[in-house]
Amino acid sequence: MELGRYVAQHPTLNQHLRLNLGIEVEMHRITAHGHPSQRPYPALLGDEQQNPFITNDFVECQTEMITRPFETTTAALQELRAENETLRGALNDHELLWPYSMPPCLPADLTQLKLAQVVPEAYHYRQRLAKKRGKTRIMMTGVHLNFSLPDTLLQQLNQAQPQLSAQAFRDHCYLKIAQRLMQQRWLMTYLFGACPGVATRYHLPVPATPVRSLRNSQFYGFSNDAQEDYTSVPAYVANIRQQVRQGVLLAPREYYGAVRLKGQDLLQQGVDYLEWRVFDLNPFVPLGIDHLTLDFVRLLVLHDLLQPALPADQVAMVLQQAKHQNNQVALERPDYPTAYQAEALAVFDQLVQLNQSWQLMTPQELQQLRQRVLNPHLTLSAQLLRHWHGQALAHFALQQAQQFQQTACLHPAYQSN
Repeated sequence: MELGRYVAQHPTLNQHLRLNLGIEVEMHRITAHGHPSQRPYPALLGDEQQNPFITNDFVECQTEMITRPFETTTAALQELRAENETLRGALNDHELLWPYSMPPCLPADLTQLKLAQVVPEAYHYRQRLAKKRGKTRIMMTGVHLNFSLPDTLLQQLNQAQPQLSAQAFRDHCYLKIAQRLMQQRWLMTYLFGACPGVATRYHLPVPATPVRSLRNSQFYGFSNDAQEDYTSVPAYVANIRQQVRQGVLLAPREYYGAVRLKGQDLLQQGVDYLEWRVFDLNPFVPLGIDHLTLDFVRLLVLHDLLQPALPADQVAMVLQQAKHQNNQVALERPDYPTAYQAEALAVFDQLVQLNQSWQLMTPQELQQLRQRVLNPHLTLSAQLLRHWHGQALAHFALQQAQQFQQTACLHPAYQSN
């Protein structure tokens, strides 16, 4: 039985439809003038190779904050806020955190950007990746969301399809969600894209006119030419391994799909959680992401859980179309209505109906996001257009960095939304 129909027949399950969610936020440490910091990992944070919550990503100035998974948005943001405040308090003198997904002012000589000090095997991989892709593109930052379904929920839903083992059912659920999220990436790009262009000196060609999200576009963004296969977990693993053998990917970790299946051993133990990698930094809030975005993600993921799976013979075609659709939306002018406005409104109609039972968001919050569909000037990228000309975008990002740092120092318990 399809899960949506099963839940409709067992309405008490609505109270158990919840999601565990963890957050990863990347931000660059910068100088007071908006250049990548040349200072080492803050000493007050201890050993950068041992800190599991605040670490370095690709280059030494690219800091990543990682939370544990939590059942509520509030708890996840509380931990992210604590990490953010800890990092800000530990920054070297005159350092700030760059709040924009496109890089700060890059040096003319990119060799000045030192790779993160990690274990030798990981450092060697970063060297190869820098040579292959160039440091400029890898300097983009964003937000990754890690989410999993509670075991109790999976056990209850498994009763709708008892012919599947616990692992097979879990994989089925995660694969279905991954497929749907790939289809809906364009909507995330529209609602939460916050990357209309470069803010300052950049070493790669970019469009002359503003777009919704450079980072989420196919040619200009943080992506590669790897092929995708989400027809099954074995197919997903085999596809990535084949591309490593063929030299398309340096290693499995170079697969930059919008959604990644995660687990200790995908083939033997199955999927443990999904990593969704499509979110630009929100430069209007100090944490890079807000409560509204996370609550919407929770609602959308649980909506996708209850949808029918795509037929296996249609997955490749549907996801290829979805990639084209997302690229189109990413490169639209942010102050123009999207070509897919009707489709976006249809999604909201479904979510409003489901939320009446789940109450994961207030009606006002859903309406606030729906208004972004009706009025593109309310989207994050469109709001950034007032800072578009000349060096205004760089000045805005630097002012935000300064303001967020001052607020954190004066009022450590500042709010993220």
